[in-house]
Formats: sequence, C-alpha cells, structure tokens
Amino acid sequence: MITCISFSHNSYLLASQSTDNTILIWHLDTWNPVLVLHTDPSSGKKSSKCLAFHTNRFTLGTRGENNTIRLWNLDLNTILRAAASTIATHYINAKVVLVLDTHRATIRRD
Repeated sequence: MITCISFSHNSYLLASQSTDNTILIWHLDTWNPVLVLHTDPSSGKKSSKCLAFHTNRFTLGTRGENNTIRLWNLDLNTILRAAASTIATHYINAKVVLVLDTHRATIRRD
C-alpha cells in the first residue's frame, strides 16, 4: 500500500513510498517505475514514514521510524537511460469488426 508520494521539482519523476519498505521512482512521461529503493527494515517496523524531493535538485529525503533522515542522490541521466533501455509491453483488448463488400470491383486501365 502506498503511504506517501512526492513529485520532483521539474515533474519528471514521482517517488512513491509503500508499506513494504520500498520506494519506487516513476518516470512521468511513461508512468513506468524506473528505480526501486529499499529502506532499512532492520527495526522490524516500517522504516520510512515520509519522503520529499529537494526543491531544485534530484535529491530525495526520507524520514525513518526513529526520526533519522536519509538523503538519496539520484542521477537523472542514469535513471532515464535505464528507463529507455527497458522494454515495456502493454496489452490492450480490442474488438475487431471486419466489413466485407460483396460487390465486385473492376479496375480500368487506360
């Protein structure tokens, strides 16, 4: 379950924090996850309580259960290169209707 989200300063990335001690970084052009950060579950509790991007850098701050703050320096170019090399497949269900014409077509050549 997602407990907190934060947008990067330029709206390229979204960070979502979950109760399973993971933080997913999403690329907003494709809405695909491009990075997974694992928080420290050593306390036996859900360690990350909130998160926020820096106002003008790609640094993500998280606050843990014991009020420790962790800074994650994210390299946007590396993240986006990795996202571009990942092949995502999306399946779409569609109905196809074929309409056939029973008239015979004649091609005239002059």
